Amino acid sequence: MTTTNDTQAFRLNNDLHRQDVEARKQARLLEHSEGNLGKARIVTFLLYFAAVWTLYVFDIWGAAGFIASQLGELPAFLLFGTISLVLPAFLSSTKEDLYRSIAEHFADGKRLT
Repeated sequence: MTTTNDTQAFRLNNDLHRQDVEARKQARLLEHSEGNLGKARIVTFLLYFAAVWTLYVFDIWGAAGFIASQLGELPAFLLFGTISLVLPAFLSSTKEDLYRSIAEHFADGKRLT
């Protein structure tokens, strides 16, 4: 009788250990995804900011001429330079999250979990 109880306890302990490892892994993946959401917020803001300024503000207020006469091309270079660095980093890390999710949860179009 004790052997059966010991065996069950050993199996339960192993199951708990595996579940703990899996929970920690999922927590790390969740933190990574939440970090990507923060990046997405920043990138989206920068893209919208650039679009609004390019389409509306420069033309209506004549800000393009003023900035060009005062500062040259530096503001545009900084804004679009930042976007050109942050956007590819965000897209590549988001792609990684998506592919990892597909690999872990789907197979042949069927949900695994």
